[in-house]
Amino acid sequence: MSRTAASFRSAALAALFCVPASAEPLPETDFLLSKIERTVTRPATCAPCTVPAGMPDDADRGSAAGDVNPYLEKIREAVSPARRAPIVPEKAKNDALAKLFLASLSDGSADPSDPRWRPLLVRALEKPVRDLPPDDAYRLLLATFPGVDAGTARKRLREWAAECEGGLHLVEVLLSESRVLFSVRNWEGSLAAAEAAAAAAGNSPELSARAAYRKGLALAGAGRTTEAVCVLRSERDEHPESRAAPEIEYAIAWAELRGGDEKAAAETLRRLIRERPADPVAEKARQTLGDLEDVR
Repeated sequence: MSRTAASFRSAALAALFCVPASAEPLPETDFLLSKIERTVTRPATCAPCTVPAGMPDDADRGSAAGDVNPYLEKIREAVSPARRAPIVPEKAKNDALAKLFLASLSDGSADPSDPRWRPLLVRALEKPVRDLPPDDAYRLLLATFPGVDAGTARKRLREWAAECEGGLHLVEVLLSESRVLFSVRNWEGSLAAAEAAAAAAGNSPELSARAAYRKGLALAGAGRTTEAVCVLRSERDEHPESRAAPEIEYAIAWAELRGGDEKAAAETLRRLIRERPADPVAEKARQTLGDLEDVR
C-alpha cells in the first residue's frame, strides 16, 4: 500500500470510528476530515485498500485518474449531526474498523499514542470486536498516554474515562484494569480497581455483579479466601439471575480450592452443574470436578 493510501485509510478510519452513528460528532471530527482533505484529495494514484463495511465500492472510490471526493462525502454523511441510523449493523462496522485499525498500527500509518484512538478502543472494552480482545484494547488505551510509567498511565486513563461522555465508560475501564492486573498476579492492584468499579457501578445489577466477581477473584488470589467466598456468595444470593452468576458460582469454588477446602469446592461445582446444566460454565465445572475426583 502506498503512503498516500495508508494515510487515507488511517484518517478515514479515525473519522468514522470517533463518532457513533447515533450521537453528536465529537470535537475532533472536523480536524480529521480536514486531515483527509489535506493528505489525499485528488491523489495521482490510489492503491487498492480495504474499505469499511457499508462504505462505497470500487466504482464509488474512484480510479487512478479520479478523485476521492465521493468517499469524503460518504465520511461526512457518516459523521453528520443529522444522521441517526448506523450505516451497517454495529458489530459488522466495529469488526471492520478494528481490523483496519490493527492493520494501520502494523504498517506504521497509525500512531498508537494518538488520543483520538481512545473512543474506538474504549468501546471495544464494552463490546468486544473481532481481532481486538478487550485486554488488548485496554493495553492500547494505556499506550495513548505515552512517556509515563504504567501506574501513571492507568491513573490518567481512569481520569479520562471519568470525564468522557459523563463517565459512561468508567466502570468498563476499571473492570478491564482489574482483569489485566489479575492476569499478572497484581492482586492488590486488581482488588483496588474492582472496588473502584463497584463504587462507580451505581444501581446497575449487572455492573455490580461483574465488579463483585472481580473483587472476589482478587481477594482469593491474594490468599484472602474467606473474604472472597463471602463477597461472592453475597453477590450470588443478591443477584441470582445476573449474566455473571454462573461465573460467580465457579469463582466461589475456585476460592474454596485456593483455601484448601476441596469438599466445599466440589459441592459448589455440583450445585452449578445441577442448577445450570446447559450453561457453558457448567462444562468447565464438570472438568474441574472430574479432576478433583481423580486425585482423591
